[in-house]
Amino acid sequence: MKKTAVFIGLLVIGICAFAEELTVNMFMTEQEIDRVKSGEIITRMYIKYNHHEEATDLDLPVPSTSYAPVNYKNYQMITDEKAFLPYELNEKTKMTFYNTISDASKLAGMQYYSRRADEVKTLVINAYPTTKKWVKIKDQQPLTEIQPHITGYFRQKDNKFGLLSFESDLYNERNNFVLVNTCKTPIPLVCYSDEYKTITYFIYDEEAKGFYIYTVFLLVIRTDSLLNGKGLMTLNPTTFSNRLRAATTHIAILLGVDWSDKRNPWDSDKMKRGEYRNY
Repeated sequence: MKKTAVFIGLLVIGICAFAEELTVNMFMTEQEIDRVKSGEIITRMYIKYNHHEEATDLDLPVPSTSYAPVNYKNYQMITDEKAFLPYELNEKTKMTFYNTISDASKLAGMQYYSRRADEVKTLVINAYPTTKKWVKIKDQQPLTEIQPHITGYFRQKDNKFGLLSFESDLYNERNNFVLVNTCKTPIPLVCYSDEYKTITYFIYDEEAKGFYIYTVFLLVIRTDSLLNGKGLMTLNPTTFSNRLRAATTHIAILLGVDWSDKRNPWDSDKMKRGEYRNY
């Protein structure tokens, strides 16, 4: 009887581990809430050494939750984004939303603004769901029921990093969702498996009829010469923030909100004058 009670106790603890109540104030200040509700997308970026002096922040703390515990000090590149996506939820549209953010094949065709080329280009050339052993799943059927937590796997062909494999965890808490995509493919000179991930919180506001979105892109960069200006190439944080903006605008477009004119997060003249700096 005692063993049974202990087991039940542990089971309850396990279930409650992901029962954290999510609120928009965990991710945005009141001023930021007003800004995103007016249509602004707020983007920040941090990169170790800040060699190109493009970073908006010299330290970028990331909220840690039970859904996605994060020690942001472990990452050499961090960029995050805050937005408000108008979207009226009902039983039908909630299922549409769930299937949209869980279907990896919908990532294909994602576009981003290239600062170097000064034009919009395709970021994700192809994407498809797989098994845990990375075998392509053909004709995947839409989900018919929203679960508290599902884990999936997918591959995407990236225009810069090539073919990448991801583990994807999707959590649901009432009308809120958390999507955690973790890259399982080591990127030469950059990172090992599990050191590149994106975390997105979709926090629904019944009164405003839409989702507050907070997304963070975290990357370990193991080759110091890619950061400190002493190698053949030094990474720009805008390279990664533009990728993040691509994901934000892509999900909006998939859900019927045309944010194609918001693909470029940065005005070059403002950046040169340091107007994006928070330090």
